[in-house]
Amino acid sequence: MLAKRRYCLPNSWDGTDGSSLVKNSFLLTFFLYHPSIVTIHATIPIPFILIHISMNLILQRLVSIIILSGLLILPAFTYAEDGLIFDIYFPVEGKVSFLNDFNSPRGSNMHGATDIMADKMSRIFAAQDGVITFMPIDEPAWGFGIFMEGDDGYKYNYIHLNNDTPGTDDHRGGTENAYASGLERGSRVKKGQHIAWVGDSGNAENVGSHLHFEIINGNDERVNPYFSLIKAQAEQKFKTWDYDPELERKLAPTISMALRLTKSREYAACEPDALIKMPNLDAVYYCGADGHRYAFPNANVYFSWYKNFFAVETISQKKMGEIPFGGMVPYRPGVKLIKSSVSPRVYAIAGGAVLRQIPSPYVAESIFGNDWVDLIHDLNDVFFSTYKVGQAIGKVENLII
Repeated sequence: MLAKRRYCLPNSWDGTDGSSLVKNSFLLTFFLYHPSIVTIHATIPIPFILIHISMNLILQRLVSIIILSGLLILPAFTYAEDGLIFDIYFPVEGKVSFLNDFNSPRGSNMHGATDIMADKMSRIFAAQDGVITFMPIDEPAWGFGIFMEGDDGYKYNYIHLNNDTPGTDDHRGGTENAYASGLERGSRVKKGQHIAWVGDSGNAENVGSHLHFEIINGNDERVNPYFSLIKAQAEQKFKTWDYDPELERKLAPTISMALRLTKSREYAACEPDALIKMPNLDAVYYCGADGHRYAFPNANVYFSWYKNFFAVETISQKKMGEIPFGGMVPYRPGVKLIKSSVSPRVYAIAGGAVLRQIPSPYVAESIFGNDWVDLIHDLNDVFFSTYKVGQAIGKVENLII
């Protein structure tokens, strides 16, 4: 009888014959393949009998259901030939893809990690509670990274973090676009806390943006993260809102970028990003990259972009008249919420002066915190033409593709 069951997820297999993995007559082995292979094998060896079942596409979906429904009960740590399966928080938001590439060749070395492919600037989360032990300020040859000592005694490393200015591939993003704000070496982080941004730094430049994710045991031996990631997705079914205020702010560091203005030298009188006004008048204008001037409709909009008026230059009325008027400056994305005086609808602001309706107070609180109401500004209906209404904020599932 099976007094003690042991669930083993092997490091490698040939995809056709599970008999080579038989250890004894009471070993139940589940082969969880990457969905692109679309095959799952279950072998149950008993004395003199080997039952081999090959199941197709429909069972790819059933694995998550089985785990979640409790039909397959996994212990907290499931032993495998190459390590353990950990109860981790899935570390990357949004639509991702990954293979079981642990110990695959990488030049003269073996790959001791799982690469999670994702869009650049996707958020990265702490897989476990722990302390950051290393977080380089100057980018090493392998790129920006965070090394973390987990409270469970294992190390979690996150490598190839973003090194670009958002929207570019300039390698000039610095630490502010690699790491979440407020973190430093020695910082304590919580499981699921935002810690970094996906990128292609170091030797990942020609590979594509991804997170190189490592788990290392107390003997400095790398453990295959793939099965922990599979388990995390099946149990967690991680979802995130498709609007992130911090990301919106990073993608719109200037008004020109928020308005998607293209650069022009036709109107040299208006230096891009300059703030200008005329003598004895309070109205302040922004010089766009297209050479046009843009007006701030009120002080609230101005202070969503600037802290003071120190940078404002005074120019003559004649010179101001030579600069064509381009339109109105919108609120900076990710800073404030706006609503019309005649409608209860509340909107977040995205790049391109796009309004994203917030569907409920619950969504507002989960994205902006308990004080989200304090962020709301009433906008005069006259200025609503500055914006265009986009899709309401919704959820994005984290899927293996």
